[in-house]
Amino acid sequence: ERNALSQMGVASILAGEALQAMECIQTALQMSGETDYAGKEADLSNLGVLHATLGNLDEAAEQFKLAIACAERLRADTWTLGMLHGRLGLARAEQGSHADACSSLVAAVNLLAGEASSDAAPMLGIAKEMLAEGRHDEASKLFE
Repeated sequence: ERNALSQMGVASILAGEALQAMECIQTALQMSGETDYAGKEADLSNLGVLHATLGNLDEAAEQFKLAIACAERLRADTWTLGMLHGRLGLARAEQGSHADACSSLVAAVNLLAGEASSDAAPMLGIAKEMLAEGRHDEASKLFE
């Protein structure tokens, strides 16, 4: 049932039904309590995306942090961890927390650089240089 709710949440996101998606995903997460399950990091991340879409940036950042912690406990692949750090960085940039955004985006770049295809590697290198130079807004746009 939890898995079905998670899938309904994703389908609702794709249909543009943010509130319905949020209800499905929150119910799926409540059903699991504190227990981790395969895909929980995706549910938390999707909830973060929904909160960001609705303008709840503090809650979005919190959900992305929970997703990262869950992904680490579940030993998720590097790509998943990089994507989650990138989403957290973008949420923090939207909040205006540029130092925190920079930290998250650098973590994303470092994780993804090892996983990137030869086509993406130069872009990630440019983003890392921009972040080091303090050009946070420009660097964050590369991750969109």
